[in-house]
Amino acid sequence: MMAFDDLGLWHILTAAFVVFILVKLPPWQTFLNFKHTRSLPRDVVFMPPFGLSNHFVPERFRHTDSTVYRKKHKDYARHKSTAYWMVSPLSTQPCLMVADALAVQDIGSRPDVFGKPLWMYEVIAIWGGNLISTQGPEWKRHRKVVGPTFSEANNKSVWLETIRICDLWFAKMDAEMDATGADTFDDAEVMENTMLLALM
Repeated sequence: MMAFDDLGLWHILTAAFVVFILVKLPPWQTFLNFKHTRSLPRDVVFMPPFGLSNHFVPERFRHTDSTVYRKKHKDYARHKSTAYWMVSPLSTQPCLMVADALAVQDIGSRPDVFGKPLWMYEVIAIWGGNLISTQGPEWKRHRKVVGPTFSEANNKSVWLETIRICDLWFAKMDAEMDATGADTFDDAEVMENTMLLALM
């Protein structure tokens, strides 16, 4: 049986949590999220999508990158649309899920209209801002410096060189398998080779 002091502490903690929710996530904001997302189909989820808190909540109550990968196009088929809103009562920001190539290209090409979630990129801003962790004028400054490196000609060159190296690696594995008559290839340097492939 819970002691009176424990019960009193429980009431104080509950009240503090309610106050935090009302200050951090005002009910009118949640109402506005529901109101403003009427233009498209929507899913209501308990936990905000892609938040850090998702890692501490049972899977049936959350929506993460792995959920998107596992479901693939099922949610879009269910809504009969290439876009839908994801709204959570615990978040002030609705999330728009898009599976249309032209729409994604348009969203990606207009950073001034569709801003980036900069809080997601704080971890890679160890030595200050960079092309991924900034937007606006600072992003333009970074883009001007690194832009020539990511030209179509360079991208094509990197792609072709990666294919050439992979073909050589696979040919080496095939030759060793033919020489030994084995059905599988045991590469003692697989970790090193895989790391080098990831860095290309």
